[in-house]
Amino acid sequence: MKKKLVSVLFLLFAVSFATNAGTNINAIRLILCFKKPINTSQFSMESGYQTFGIKELDKLNKQFQCNLIKPLNRNKNLFVLQFDTKEKVKDIIEQYNLLGLFKYIESDHIGKAFGAQSISPNDSLFSRQWGLYNDGSFLVGNPKIGADIHMEDAWQIQQGSNKVIVAICDGGSTLTQPDFNGRWWINSGEIPGNGKDDDGDGYIDNLNGWDFVNNDNDPSDDNGHGTNVTTIIAANGNNNIGYAGVDWNCKIIANKVLDQNGLGYYSNWIAAIYYSIYHDARVINMSFGGIDTSQALKEAIMYADTENVVMVASMGNDDTDQLVYPAAYLTVIAVGATNPDDTRCNPFSWGGKSGSNYGAYISVVAPGNYIYGYSYLSNKDYDIFWSGTSQAAPFVSGLASLLIAEHPTYTAAAIKSLIQSTADDQVGNPLEDTKGWDPYYGYGRINAARALGRAAGVEDPIPSINNIKLWPNPSSGIFELDFVLQYYQNLIVEISDLQGRILETKNLGKQIPGQYHEFISTNLPQGIYFVTLKDSKYISIPKKLVIQ
Repeated sequence: MKKKLVSVLFLLFAVSFATNAGTNINAIRLILCFKKPINTSQFSMESGYQTFGIKELDKLNKQFQCNLIKPLNRNKNLFVLQFDTKEKVKDIIEQYNLLGLFKYIESDHIGKAFGAQSISPNDSLFSRQWGLYNDGSFLVGNPKIGADIHMEDAWQIQQGSNKVIVAICDGGSTLTQPDFNGRWWINSGEIPGNGKDDDGDGYIDNLNGWDFVNNDNDPSDDNGHGTNVTTIIAANGNNNIGYAGVDWNCKIIANKVLDQNGLGYYSNWIAAIYYSIYHDARVINMSFGGIDTSQALKEAIMYADTENVVMVASMGNDDTDQLVYPAAYLTVIAVGATNPDDTRCNPFSWGGKSGSNYGAYISVVAPGNYIYGYSYLSNKDYDIFWSGTSQAAPFVSGLASLLIAEHPTYTAAAIKSLIQSTADDQVGNPLEDTKGWDPYYGYGRINAARALGRAAGVEDPIPSINNIKLWPNPSSGIFELDFVLQYYQNLIVEISDLQGRILETKNLGKQIPGQYHEFISTNLPQGIYFVTLKDSKYISIPKKLVIQ
């Protein structure tokens, strides 16, 4: 989408009888975080305004005509409120803060999808998917052989598992597309059509996901953006029809958090993150973003990290280094977009002043221009493609789900580090794609075959995830690195931050196989870091280190 980001303040509150007011993208809305969980059974509707059952709070709800309360998490302390008033938002916030009930109150900002639809060139279906396999025959973008994520080799190692759940938080998806058959997550805790919240998750008859925009159980697409993203991640492969997704077996939760114009409130993103985690998603794809910071969104991302969920987000299409959220949060894999010749998209196929965003928070890049997928209007229309960092992010989400299928015990941090460390470096414009991490390509264009190869032991890590130890941990800055060496190696210890940025390196030289100990001293400040062993060929799974 090419509209500028807008900010709208609004109160968030959640009740089962929330009305259509929740669909107004220009309403006054606020996110409220109570200091303590509250009793939602006291919620009611009185004379056109919503109540919490808290006298002084309900008085303000009446004064400002609060017409929607929507819960954002199951802890019953985070809500979004919406108002039918002409009062200034800052005045509303001031009055609610005087009650002393809230940890914080913030605006419910609006963000947007980071992809735009274009016109199709006339070529065959297989050659259209240059991002998966680029043989140089794609008709636009000066295609370069090998400028892809090397999926043909990756599929020989892993094609996905139906035990891995990927949540696609987007504009919804086309639930009737035949090439998505068998891929939808089914909520076994719900009895279809009985009008009850059988599993107690706060949502009624939610079988495949939830429409957070319209507050109902039908997350169908009304824009096309989400259907394209779903195609990239999870279209069935090797079935002689249409397109192939990166992962052929994972289950998909469809969460609609963007409206028909590709816009969405942060509160819907937040609620969808908590919902996805509750229903055991291991990967959450977020092909959207906004320029406004949000404590509530940051806390949701931090919670996902504690629950070992891989978060993937697109960086935006404005050819700028401005921070965009949620991509800019440290634990998220922030994804930029590349062309069929491995250069950074600048501009995208839809032209204008567009380009893949860049900056200090970028993790990796992936194909993002002329990316084909299914139509939300017709199951027989194969001639739709979209372009943007929205299309790049799902390539990474699909790879993350394959890595989890290969190694279910991998942590979210390990998945991020593995994707970064196996990316193809210096493949794009040499003025931007410089050696090592750079602000335009991050660690490089993802390489699914190399990442899965290392996960599968084709390129066997030294050491395995189970035999690297750090002691003491937490540490004051001096710790012992203990592991079993398997090969003669020119070993290097790397210490990186939560974003994967390498902060210190120490060369251990060649070592003889067997038990090995090394005392490491670092001057890094208090915080959380990751320690990795590597040489020119092998890399270990990162081990978390706490310095206090």
